[in-house]
Amino acid sequence: MAVAVALVRLVGEGMLERSNERTYRVRAVTTREFFECMQIRELLECHAVETAVPVVSDADLEALRAELIALGDTAEDDMAHWRYDNRFHSFFAVATGQELLAATIIRMRVVARLFRISSPFHRKAEIDGEHLEIIDAVAARDATRAKAAMRTHLANLRDEVRRAIAAEADPFHRLRRD
Repeated sequence: MAVAVALVRLVGEGMLERSNERTYRVRAVTTREFFECMQIRELLECHAVETAVPVVSDADLEALRAELIALGDTAEDDMAHWRYDNRFHSFFAVATGQELLAATIIRMRVVARLFRISSPFHRKAEIDGEHLEIIDAVAARDATRAKAAMRTHLANLRDEVRRAIAAEADPFHRLRRD
């Protein structure tokens, strides 16, 4: 019974879809859906971080920073990075008490993750640095810098996917450049 409940929950969260009466599969996300999702994430997450600047506590920011720094010890653990990334991206909405905003951000992250489900977490060091830049901007109570850092971070994620798509579409591009 627990498995059936879990499957229903995963269908409800948009991670699985029913193939027929007895089987489920991971939901496929189109390239267009991914990029639309990233546009929505940019709007929501930039708003969340800007709104959080005056209200998030220094102690909560330090805890978020400490968690990120501790990830250095788990460099090969993709799941640890994904868990932190989920917390990071909903943190600012939660800090302002906007639970619906946080839930929507998480839902958009599910779409993005489903799109990249088969690929490893590539830019760990760069992402960690971008997260620190956002935390630093919020800690400095600089809403403009925090919003710009979040926008840059999400743009870098989109650009990484564009490069991966281009490389997949033309697997010999590296051979021609060398």
